[in-house]
Amino acid sequence: MVSKRILTCLGVVVAASLLACAETRPPERGSEVERRQALVRERARISEIFKTISERNRTVKKSDEWLRQAYGGLQIRRLTDVPRARYGEFKKYVTNGAVYVIVHPGFYVFFENQVKLSSDEDRRAFPRKNIIERFGDSIPQEAFSFKIALEQEKLVREFLEFASEEKKLVIVLLPRDHVRHLAYGYVEGLDEYARYVNEMTNASESVLYLESLGWNNGVIETEDQRVLTAFLEELGVRTVFVGGGYIGRCVDDCYISLRKKFSYGDVILVPELLVMSFVDTVATHSALLTKKGRISFKEVRKYVDNYGVTMSEGSEIPKTSALSLYAPYRDTGRAR
Repeated sequence: MVSKRILTCLGVVVAASLLACAETRPPERGSEVERRQALVRERARISEIFKTISERNRTVKKSDEWLRQAYGGLQIRRLTDVPRARYGEFKKYVTNGAVYVIVHPGFYVFFENQVKLSSDEDRRAFPRKNIIERFGDSIPQEAFSFKIALEQEKLVREFLEFASEEKKLVIVLLPRDHVRHLAYGYVEGLDEYARYVNEMTNASESVLYLESLGWNNGVIETEDQRVLTAFLEELGVRTVFVGGGYIGRCVDDCYISLRKKFSYGDVILVPELLVMSFVDTVATHSALLTKKGRISFKEVRKYVDNYGVTMSEGSEIPKTSALSLYAPYRDTGRAR
């Protein structure tokens, strides 16, 4: 039988051990608890925003009234049309001194895909499905590179919808004179690319656009570059986050244009918002899509680190940074 003295000693040892653990692991401070609670509330708020966006896309943006407006032309303003005296009105859209520049959204489906996705029937009624949706319906389920293209397009589209809803400052760089270069089977009078851009940007006053020097490059024309620089300087913008397509091609052109006016470290690529060329994904990037059907942002970052951007004076590895406004997949309701 165990003596009372031994049991007492064991009790002392256990108590001492518990006291030591308590001393090495102090309880969370009030500020830490409040921080965690704030993060939970913010995630819930973001989740509700994406639910609202999804519901609006499913209902309002399928109505004849909305489609008539969407097909009527771009509903966001061209930056060069904003009077310099009114630049200051955009300061309220700048968060932490940052602007987002998105290059050629949806480029593959609208400008490179050769499958005809419009029909003569579109002349008689507004199509309920946009060109991206029709493309998704037409591709074989086993088409790996097509899945990558659609998934990366979806990530950019989600960002633009969120940013326009949250009134974040965004500059969209569109292909110049885009109607002349549409490849999906343009039906006279129905500018599907205008509809697509309008769907993503929601006529938001915080989203502006410029056109690239050519429809198939991402160069910012000299005068537009001057206007953009003056605009961002007036707003006190210190950081330019860049996304869109394609990394290694038009995104590189845009990066080089921005680097003429902004120092290294002020122009940052966002892996969650970068799009790979369809040719590149076929050739070397099978690891881009995970088994869960998600884009591997680690692989995108690896591509940037491996290839960099070819500048006139040599090669440069751009800085990258994760998207900070929300977590793709987790916060958008698409986590699997």
